[in-house]
Amino acid sequence: MIGVLQIVQIILLTLFVAVSTLAQADTFDVGGRTIAIPPPEGFVDGLKFERYAAVIAAAESASLYTLVSHVEIAIAKRIEKGGSKPLDLYTKVSIAKDSKQIDQTPEIFSATVATLEKNFDTYIDPDGSTIRSIVKEVDRGLTNEYGKQANVSISQPRRLGFFEKNEQVFSAIMINQVKAFDRQKTMLVSISLIRVGRRLLYAYVYKAYRSESDVQLVTETTKKWTQAIVAANK
Repeated sequence: MIGVLQIVQIILLTLFVAVSTLAQADTFDVGGRTIAIPPPEGFVDGLKFERYAAVIAAAESASLYTLVSHVEIAIAKRIEKGGSKPLDLYTKVSIAKDSKQIDQTPEIFSATVATLEKNFDTYIDPDGSTIRSIVKEVDRGLTNEYGKQANVSISQPRRLGFFEKNEQVFSAIMINQVKAFDRQKTMLVSISLIRVGRRLLYAYVYKAYRSESDVQLVTETTKKWTQAIVAANK
């Protein structure tokens, strides 16, 4: 079974990056299966930009692999011109390296979701050994990438709810404070487990929090995007 701690690890590792036309889906080989991942409406793959890809890689765990990370089209144009302002809204899709070839049966998916639901609050406890280890890993990666001490920290994580659950998708949303390089942000993040092509994807939407309406924005964006991913793999 896929380790649910890896799911939480992906959520937190990518938070620190933050400090319309329907696009064609990109396809990826995931353990010998071809998986299609369309971007959310109005987004493009940010990993084609070397600097953005380097930061995503620096904030990634050695046990995980990033398939794609989307940014808004307007932001992509800014990145292409060399802009480096922290992102307000972006996505990520990852897989676990050691389990990418495991066939995700409905039973395995259901068990993984049940474990995550039961232990979600424990997994995101900033005083727990898991989160302390993750923060240390991110701090090391970003410090090496930028050549100066990142001083990464995470605080006040809070689950806002589970908002979608069916045979192929499970989605939750949380909020927390993240800090790196003496800059602090309140971030929303949705986490979705998606079972397509007998493989398990971890899909995330990250948003800098400014008002309650951002919660609805992230929720609705996540629902539309996960539905598109499922539809693209029918």
